[in-house]
Order: sequence, then C-alpha cells, then structure tokens
Amino acid sequence: MEIKKKLIFVLASLISVISLESYASDAYATFHTSKKYLLHINRGYIAMSMYNYPLALKEFATAKYIDDTLSPAYEGLGNIYEITKNYSEAISSYQTAINLISPRYAQDQLSKISYYRQKRMIKSSLSTYKSVLSIRPEAGLQMLYGDKFRNERSKSQAYINYKRAYQMQENPEGYLKYIQIKYPNKEFEKYVVEKYIKRSLRYPEAHYKAGLMAMDMGNYMVAVNEFKNAVDQITVSDSENKYIYNLGLAYYRLGTSGGISGKHLDNAINNLQRYLKINTRDTNAIFTLSDSYFYRDIAKINVYNNELENAEKEFNKVSGLPNDDPEYVDKKDILTETLNKKYNSNYFDKSINTLNTIKSLNKANPESYYRTGNAYFKKANMYHKGFYDHYKSMNSDKANARDKAFYFYQKAVDEYKKYISLKPYNDGTVFHDLGVIYYECSKLETNGSNLPITPENKKEYERWGAKFYKRDMLGRSIANFRVYLSRQPRSSDSQKVYNLVNEMSLASLNAW
Repeated sequence: MEIKKKLIFVLASLISVISLESYASDAYATFHTSKKYLLHINRGYIAMSMYNYPLALKEFATAKYIDDTLSPAYEGLGNIYEITKNYSEAISSYQTAINLISPRYAQDQLSKISYYRQKRMIKSSLSTYKSVLSIRPEAGLQMLYGDKFRNERSKSQAYINYKRAYQMQENPEGYLKYIQIKYPNKEFEKYVVEKYIKRSLRYPEAHYKAGLMAMDMGNYMVAVNEFKNAVDQITVSDSENKYIYNLGLAYYRLGTSGGISGKHLDNAINNLQRYLKINTRDTNAIFTLSDSYFYRDIAKINVYNNELENAEKEFNKVSGLPNDDPEYVDKKDILTETLNKKYNSNYFDKSINTLNTIKSLNKANPESYYRTGNAYFKKANMYHKGFYDHYKSMNSDKANARDKAFYFYQKAVDEYKKYISLKPYNDGTVFHDLGVIYYECSKLETNGSNLPITPENKKEYERWGAKFYKRDMLGRSIANFRVYLSRQPRSSDSQKVYNLVNEMSLASLNAW
C-alpha cells in the first residue's frame, strides 16, 4: 500500500512538471528552425538600429509573410509602429505576438494590459507589452515552478525558482553558448544576441516574488536586495508601486528585528513616503510608516539613554566636590545638557501625525487609536522616566516634566478609551496598558491643575489631596489589570500582574 502511494505521488509530480513545461512551449521554441525567417527578423532590427524604419517595416512584414504563426515578426512590427507613433497598430501587433506565445507566466501583467487598454493608458500598455514579450520562456517556466511551490507553501524552493527565473533572464550568455552547441544556426544566434543580450533585459517581477519569499522566511536583508533590484528595474511606474512598498516594508522589518536600527528605519521611511505620494490612501502603508517613525524614535532614545548613563557616571565621580568647583560645574552642565536634549525633543510626534492621517480617512479604524495611545504613552514615559525621575527634589524643571508626563498619559488614556469604544471585544491588552499608565501616574507628585477631579470626587480630593490621588490612581490601575487578567488569565506575564495587583491593593490601604 505504501509503495502504491509513492507511485501515485511520483506520477502526480511528473504530470505537474509536464503541465508546467507545456505552459512554456510557445513560438520561441520553434522559430529558430527557419533560417530565412530569422534572416528577415535580424535585418529588420539592423534597419531599425540605423533608423531606416521603412526598410525595417518591410523586413518584419516579410518575416510575417513567411510564417504568421510566430511572434517575433509581430513584436518587430509593434516596435516600428510604436516608434513612428502609430499606436493603434503597435498595440494590435503586440497583442497578436502575446496571443501567439500565450505566456501563462505573466498573468498579472496581462491583466494590467487589459486594465490599461480599458483606461486608454497607451504608454503603460505599450511598456507592459514590451516587458512581457522580453521574458525568455525558460525564465517564465521557472516563474511557473516558483508559483507552484509558493502555492504549496514550499517557500525555500519557490525562492530558488524565482531566483533562477531572473538569472536566466538577466544573464543569457550561458544560454548563447548552449544554442551555439545545440543549434549551429548563426541567424538564431544573432537573434538571441539582439533580443537577450544587447537589450540589457530585466525581470523585476521575478525579483519581487523572490523578495516576498525571502521576507516570509525572515531573511529581511535578502528581501531588501531583491526588492531593490525590482525597484531599479521598474519600467511602468504607476503599476509597479508594490515593489517600492515592499522595499519599505522589508527595511522596516530589518530595522525592527534583532534590535532596532535607525539606519534601516530611515530607508523604510524614505521608500514608504515615496510610495504614499502615489497611493495616498493605503492604510497598511500609513501604519507601517507610523511604526517606522515610532521605532526610529525609540532607536534615538536608546542612543540618548547611553549618553545620559555616561554623563551620570562622570557626574557621580565629582558629586562630592563643592558646587562651585570648575570640574563639578562642567560635569553638571554636561548632564543637564544631555537631559535637555531629550526633554526638548519632539519624539513620537511624526508617528502621531501619521496616525491622524488614517483617522481622517477612516474615523472608525480602532487600530489607529490604539497605536496613537501607544505613542502618547511612550512620550509620557519619556518625560517621566527620562527627565522627572532624574531630579531628587521638586524644582521648575521637574514640575514641567511632571506636567508634561501627566498630560501625555491622559492623552494616551483618551486614545485607548476610543479604541475600546470601537472594539469592546478586544483581547484585553489595552486594559493592561491602561493599568500601567495609572500605576505610573500614582508615582507622580500631584498638581491640582492636572488632577482627574470630577463632581463626585471633588470633596475627597480637597480633603485628602495627594493621598486620595495616589489611591484613586491605584484603584483605576487595579480595575484595568483585572479586566486584562479576565481576558488573558494565562498570559506570559499574568503572574507578574497578579502580584502587582496585590501590591497595589496593600499600597492603596497604606496611602491613608
């Protein structure tokens, strides 16, 4: 029974291979047998290179008369008609050439041609025709194999076939040596030189699909290189913006995997901005751009934190000196300057502004509010941990940092609540974030103008002040953490959250 299953599998595989190979059995595979036909084709291209378009037209027409079942004559005619701006005849000739080879490895491009023709986008139609007709059948066959393995979720094998496709297309010298041995037909050799070597042929779609496979496998540097090649080979800009978007996406993933890299995120931002100039309403691209800004700022903050740590170490060495000692003054000035560098920055603003673009397009998109809340949360935490906590006693700088922190914590809360209203049945993570915010707020010294006073709690605030504030914040934190635990009771940090809730419950009682 096992042997029978294996035989069935082998037969099915053979049928699949034969079926794929039949896709590439087109006119290109047979026209080399007619020396006379090829003679006129080559003469047509020579005449075209000498700008003798009437003679070129005559040569291609003669080749068509010899055999009207082969595509090269129609492709040559299309070239001449396009050069002489007879666009209707050019499109007709190119379409006949396409019909004769029936390139099943170019279904996406053929659909685009149909779209362009319906929209009367002449230049895009002609460019796409030429792009499809330039594909070598052997390269197209590798694309079909790649598509087959991709559908079967064999990513590594699909990548191999897509790579073979563009290598066959872009490096045809090996193919030329092959035909010199197998087909001692100099006219065919001349045709190959003209069509596949002199024209610097490209295969951006093969690079693009290879990039997708590399990205799916987590090989982001490889994906970046493949998408860069695809972008560099763009011939029809309005149809190939997916190359630019995926290049930006690959840079984003490269910049956020295994540590945050500001350099890669800069490249992600540049490509996503380029893409969004044309596709202004692509929400996925806008989200990725916002995330790129977000993590780039985190990378900058990480650099700042290292600078701050070094400045604090240097200051601690002289902290015992008199306050007017030159070395003490110098080290303190460096520390203050480093603190101010972060305090006076606009971190996360670009991320927030980009997310606001999504809200203007779709106010009911809950994810835009959640991510905006995250950005405000980070911004608040920056003022809290990065500045407020560095002052031992209250002064004007510390008070300003506290007020900024409280303001941005409140902004984060507002955004999270909008998210909950739009998506009440969420996974509960937002309640964890709210719990953290209220917990952090309980550590801030109170400021009457920023306290969350309502008519119901006004008297309690007036009576207890800072004590009531701390208890109120802890109570809100506990309530949100409990919602989170009810929705994710077995999360990786559930025990840690349980312990924190117990600690806050005791702290809440001790606050009185």
